[in-house]
Amino acid sequence: MSEHTKITDAGSDLLVVEQLNAMELFTGQAMDPLIEQIKALVDRHVPDVSTARGRGDIASLARRVASSKVILDDLGKDLVADWKEKAKKVDIVRKKMRDELDALRDRAREPLTLWEQAEAERLRQVAFERTYSLAWDEAHAEQDLRERERMIAEKEAVFARQEEEERRKAEAERLERERKEREERIAREATERANREAEAAIQREKDRAEKAERDRIAADARAQAEKEAAVRDAERRTREEADRRDRERVAAEKAERERQGRLAANRNHRARIEREAEDSIAELGLTREDAQTIVAAASKGEIKHVLIQY
Repeated sequence: MSEHTKITDAGSDLLVVEQLNAMELFTGQAMDPLIEQIKALVDRHVPDVSTARGRGDIASLARRVASSKVILDDLGKDLVADWKEKAKKVDIVRKKMRDELDALRDRAREPLTLWEQAEAERLRQVAFERTYSLAWDEAHAEQDLRERERMIAEKEAVFARQEEEERRKAEAERLERERKEREERIAREATERANREAEAAIQREKDRAEKAERDRIAADARAQAEKEAAVRDAERRTREEADRRDRERVAAEKAERERQGRLAANRNHRARIEREAEDSIAELGLTREDAQTIVAAASKGEIKHVLIQY
């Protein structure tokens, strides 16, 4: 690519026509680096659909990418018109350029497109809900208001009477409840003291017997646990050894499968590269047999300064 074939990040267009070399772009190696520059500009852009300016910047970037596609396509058309014998190669590059820049244009505008779709749906829903709500409110608001006022007045009168009756009843019940609670508490405390003293004596004797039994059971359990632990340890070592052998076997089988897979993939890869190289040479006008001979010699390093990149 010419050192002058660079995009500009200012102005209405990304490309300056006077700085473009159609021959380098469509028959040399300049097109892909130029598209990569445009792609990098799109990648650097941070879309913001929350403001009008941000949405305008998105649309502007998409338009500039589309304009670059038109400029490059026109250069390609002019080159094809003047250079018929290379029309096929130019058209292939043009199609690749158009497809990639169309994709970049759509990618650059995608945040704005998604926002516009969501905004349209939101506005439609808001309008529907507003219309429905206004119609419902107007139809029922006045009737509901009168009914609520009547019901509130009736309930307030009932509540006032009930509150007074409940207050007097609650006061009488509270005084009676406090009297009974005092008497019951005195009798309960005396009974509880007597019961606690008797239960304490019984519990002490019971605790001594239970401790002796627990000690015997614990000793038996320890002996049994030690025996079972020894058995489990032996079984565990046996299982671990068997597991280790299985893992080693599975790993060896997997490694062999992977090795065979890599060998097959490498053979397929080399065959595809050599077939593509033969196709390219054949397109230059050589016979298929000559192309195969050349590729075979290059793959063996028999042609000086020629190397097949696998």
